[in-house]
Amino acid sequence: MKFLKTLLLIALVIPASLMAQTHKFGHINTNELLSKMPKVVEAQKQLDTYKKEYEDQIKELQSEFEKKYQEMQAGKMTDAQKSNREKELQQLQQRIYSVQQDARDNMEKKQEEIMGPIITKVKDAIKAVAKEGKYNYIFEAATLLYADESEDVSGAVKKKLGLL
Repeated sequence: MKFLKTLLLIALVIPASLMAQTHKFGHINTNELLSKMPKVVEAQKQLDTYKKEYEDQIKELQSEFEKKYQEMQAGKMTDAQKSNREKELQQLQQRIYSVQQDARDNMEKKQEEIMGPIITKVKDAIKAVAKEGKYNYIFEAATLLYADESEDVSGAVKKKLGLL
């Protein structure tokens, strides 16, 4: 009988203690936050300039390729000249591909270099707001499908970042 009372007491106490533990949830749309940060706008301008340099270089190579190809098609060339032109076009095509690959790789590195510190600063601000507000979880609002008891912490994070 004593064992049954103990078991009943445990069965009542454990769920009650679990229910007493409340979780505090928050959410934030980091994309929206980032779009309003002056440093991000400046960083995007730098990235656009960097990207345009590669685009211009690629366009120049493509124009050169097209010009040489048209010359080959329109002109009267010997078989040897045609063969040399074909090799030249293949090399030019490989250069275009190489520049495109370098552009992709270097753009990723440049983006990480420029945006990395900004992202870190935002994450640190979110963590600080979570600790100060005693939030157990802060979710990304852009992927949040439903949030009944979740607070939008955007204002607190903006304040922490000095945007308000």
